[in-house]
Amino acid sequence: MQPGAEPSAAGSAPSPFQPFRHLLIVGVGLMGGSLGLAARQRGLARHITGYSRRLSTAQEALSVGSVDAVSDDLQAALKAADAVYLAAPVAQFPALFQAIETSGNSDLIVFDAGSTKTAVCAAARDVASRGVGGVSPWYFNFVPSHPIAGAERHGPTAANAQLHVGRTVVVCPHEHTCDPALQRVEAFWQAMGAMVSRMPADEHDRVFAAVSHLPHLLAYSYVHALLQTPTGAADMQEGGGGFRDFSRIAASSPEMWVDIFLDNRDQTLAHLDRFMQSADLLRSALKAGDRQTLLSALGQAAAFRGQWRGK
Repeated sequence: MQPGAEPSAAGSAPSPFQPFRHLLIVGVGLMGGSLGLAARQRGLARHITGYSRRLSTAQEALSVGSVDAVSDDLQAALKAADAVYLAAPVAQFPALFQAIETSGNSDLIVFDAGSTKTAVCAAARDVASRGVGGVSPWYFNFVPSHPIAGAERHGPTAANAQLHVGRTVVVCPHEHTCDPALQRVEAFWQAMGAMVSRMPADEHDRVFAAVSHLPHLLAYSYVHALLQTPTGAADMQEGGGGFRDFSRIAASSPEMWVDIFLDNRDQTLAHLDRFMQSADLLRSALKAGDRQTLLSALGQAAAFRGQWRGK
């Protein structure tokens, strides 16, 4: 379980799940496509429609079996659905929330795959507050979620029905999330084979800036830096296991990660500053030939990493 997380009310045992009547997946790349494949295989939705800004992308998801049908009309698809999974880049979420608002589907359950939560919740609240009576009905059915699963490959052909099995999904209910929607979404994730934990949105963003957002930023930075040297591209062809392990996530979707970095910039910058302080310490020690400082810092890191077992 991630630091600060609490187990869901459902506990570790999967809750019975009644399939969604019509699940709409917005964004049918790795995350959306994987969820669609698994939901189809496990019978968790009677019908699944895929939507993408580019119809050709949705049709590719259809061809690999992630969805039952595709739509090029988001409003019509939202009106027909009883649940929508937002797996698009987080920069698109405000417009998607606006589309949900104008669809008039007050019974729609909304959940997502966004890697940031504070800004996503604020965007949803901003759109919902324009509704009649102060808060739109769909906002009560919004269950912010973050599957801690992914891969460096992206696009519809990267979909993997086993992506969520045994992985954690962090759920960050906001102040108005209603219990029936929360329990239904948590039961869905458990039926997908995932483990569910709850965490406040601000705590989520602090934790994942440290263990996800900063590592991705460093991997991109490392590869980019090597590419700025005349022999960098050729040098990387000689890379072995260490290069492969460290640089793997730099192959992830740039569009998605730019949005994540900007959405959670304050927390990411705070962790980046701490990293740079450590890097400066090691640089100074290396320049001075200070073996003891290097050995102490490397030993502390190696001792922790050696006993870490992860998820």
